[in-house]
Amino acid sequence: MALGEDLQELSLPQDVVSNIEIVLSEVINNINEHAYLGSLDGPVELHAALDGRDVLFLVVDSGVEMPDGKIPPCKRADVTGPRAQLPEGGFGWCLIRDLAHDLNYFREEGENRISFRVTIGRAIAG
Repeated sequence: MALGEDLQELSLPQDVVSNIEIVLSEVINNINEHAYLGSLDGPVELHAALDGRDVLFLVVDSGVEMPDGKIPPCKRADVTGPRAQLPEGGFGWCLIRDLAHDLNYFREEGENRISFRVTIGRAIAG
């Protein structure tokens, strides 16, 4: 079953599901592009749990460590110029920071670990 379908079964609001899908897509894309240097061969583990008004995530990979051992800062690009001169990338970490909170990174036993929370508008009854 796809993650979106799993999240729908939890009766999460569609905007929360969309935010989770965007954040996970950006995180996994960064893992592929930077941790695994564009190779599709590396494993990625995804752990998720409900915690009251939050969905908690831990994403683990065994790729290259993040530069300086930390998550890159958000560098908002100037998007006011002509379409042909707009940047093609560099929006991922800004999107992640805008849609998730408690974003953390650490490296342990040769693995990168990124954790974050996405808040929902109401508490989930357990």
